[in-house]
Amino acid sequence: SMWQVVAGAPAAFRGAFAAPGMRDYWVDAIQLRVAVPTAMEVAGELLGPISTVELRVGDTVDFVVPDAA
Repeated sequence: SMWQVVAGAPAAFRGAFAAPGMRDYWVDAIQLRVAVPTAMEVAGELLGPISTVELRVGDTVDFVVPDAA
């Protein structure tokens, strides 16, 4: 619940927060795919319609939209 998150904020910033049913994954990249192409806003820029977005973490965060024209 929201109260678990608020009460656990200090532990979350230490990387020690856990709640029943919560899943935590250590990843350096994710890909989001949606069934219906959707508009998305990134840094004030409207992108879309897009159906796939990749986020990668390195020294900086890379935002990649593979199917954008």
